[in-house]
Amino acid sequence: MPNVYVRKSSKGSWSQEDLQQAIGVIENGLSIRSAGKQFKIPESTLRNRLKKNSFEKKGMGPEAQLGIDAENKLSLHIKKLQAVGFAPTQRDVRHLAFNLATSLNKKHTFNTETKTAGKVWFSSFMRRHPELSVRKAQGISKARTEGMNRAEIKNYFTLLTDILTENDLLDKPACIWNCDEIGVQLNNEPGKVIAAKGSKDVHVITSAEKGETITVLACCSAEGQFLPPYCIFKGVYAKSQHLKSAPPGTVIKMNKKSAYITTELFMDWMTQHFIPRKPTGKNLLVLDGHASHMNSADMLQIASDNDIIIVCLPSHTTHYLQPLDRVVFKPFKTYFKDACAKMVSTRRGTGKITRDDFGELLNLAWSRSATVQLATSSFRATGIYPLNMDAIPEHAYLLSCDQDAPVTPGIGTPDPISATDQTPVTPPSAISSEVSFLDEVNSQPSTSKARSPVKTSKGNSQPFSKTSPQSKMATSPKSKITPNKALATISPIPASLGQSKVKRKISATNVTSPEYISSKQKKIQETLKKKEDQERKKQVATSKIQKIPKGKKRLKRDSPPSTSSGEESDLMELLSDTAIESEDEACVECLEIYAQTTSKSDWIKCMSCSRWLHESCTMYVNKCYYCGRKEIRQKNLKK
Repeated sequence: MPNVYVRKSSKGSWSQEDLQQAIGVIENGLSIRSAGKQFKIPESTLRNRLKKNSFEKKGMGPEAQLGIDAENKLSLHIKKLQAVGFAPTQRDVRHLAFNLATSLNKKHTFNTETKTAGKVWFSSFMRRHPELSVRKAQGISKARTEGMNRAEIKNYFTLLTDILTENDLLDKPACIWNCDEIGVQLNNEPGKVIAAKGSKDVHVITSAEKGETITVLACCSAEGQFLPPYCIFKGVYAKSQHLKSAPPGTVIKMNKKSAYITTELFMDWMTQHFIPRKPTGKNLLVLDGHASHMNSADMLQIASDNDIIIVCLPSHTTHYLQPLDRVVFKPFKTYFKDACAKMVSTRRGTGKITRDDFGELLNLAWSRSATVQLATSSFRATGIYPLNMDAIPEHAYLLSCDQDAPVTPGIGTPDPISATDQTPVTPPSAISSEVSFLDEVNSQPSTSKARSPVKTSKGNSQPFSKTSPQSKMATSPKSKITPNKALATISPIPASLGQSKVKRKISATNVTSPEYISSKQKKIQETLKKKEDQERKKQVATSKIQKIPKGKKRLKRDSPPSTSSGEESDLMELLSDTAIESEDEACVECLEIYAQTTSKSDWIKCMSCSRWLHESCTMYVNKCYYCGRKEIRQKNLKK
């Protein structure tokens, strides 16, 4: 950190307001000396201000190396980069400052070898701009930025409003529910600890390299009621020890393949856990579009028969629209990790965290996170109850591909550049190979004319030039270089990430509606029919192959008559061109029927066993795999 100068005198302690009042009384006839004594401003200062017609108080000492205006523009540019998902790091800002100072022909003391501003400058810059701070960033996938668009969210809230209004649920928070799964690990994760200063390695004992994963299915209402946790273990047989000290009503189910939720387990949760506990009458259940929640038409029909309306959230929006994800799960996971760490610390590494400890750990975390306050806050934050689309914050629509999004001046959109700044420039390369986010930005398409790629005579986009941003600014037809123009050239802000080709995308849907259940049943029937057809084809193909009973040897086939090389080639050509007598012939290797073949490979006939097969299904010339291997074995025996 730089040394912060502590003033030792009262020089320059007057304020801007004092200066304005002194100028006012002087204009009314008071002398300069009297005005200076009255407002404690030196007489020489007032005379210089009046002579230079300068009535704005500036800081003591030298100005910032970039200048006040350029630093303000840089601060605003950083906010814009953050708003579109490319928040710069400390090193990125130092690179930006160096290139900005060079572009504006500012005298500076920055490092010309590394082309970065110093750490002292960065600390002073952050102190001069308290609106900025160093934060720990959270990653977000491109799919989530595409999912959180205004059109999709508007459709979701329209559907939600219609369902709540039609079923008279607007003022019934006890009948509005949300369920979701979360995975926890039976292991402690080391965090920040107190250790000796200068220690190179600080170790903390963990229960295991990687703890066992257990799925917890949670469900809560907008009124604040939580259902008992529904837990899923990997295995076959559940033990009573697993429920020791667990919250009352906790259920443990076993899944042979993994600890993840399946369609069968969700059906069990719906029929045995949720339906017996729900209030009478219509109930709304909001959940995500996981396959286990939507693939069973029988489960959807059971829910519909029991007055349960299930609304599926749009894809990639649960981090803002699902109550449990938004508010409850983060503290729950934190409390569970704290409980694991405390258990390992108490045992002093003498015992491993096992399934028998899960009930106690779950109770410690559940009792602190499954509260009425968190439940009601989660539904309020997601705009479900009270119904409010404006509860979704503006920054949630990060780089949304929705073109109808409102423009917020100053943040998230390019700064309106004056007519004198609108100089066509080509997009530059990244400031440095070390500045990762600028490489990302420059690779994005832009709708701004000032940053559009230059077209060559062949119609292709001209590749990024290796020249520095400063040389590009020097070749600009405009002689005056402004901070806006320099920043737009050095670090252009992407207008949009562009839409990617998403194969499976689900919009907000009422999955318990008769139309959806009917379409799901039809789709399931088509899938079953397709599987039956494939199984029937496989059986037909298998029946064409002669099976040898156990204990019997395969009859030896007569080898083809010995012929000369010319006659042999004629015979091979004759066999290859021979047409297949039956359309039901199957390839001896892949069992595909000739009449229904999809392979583009030619069919050949084995010269040894006279059976047909694809040419691509064997590695031997004019022989099937079995006959080719047999010939090689015979040759090896003769040797």
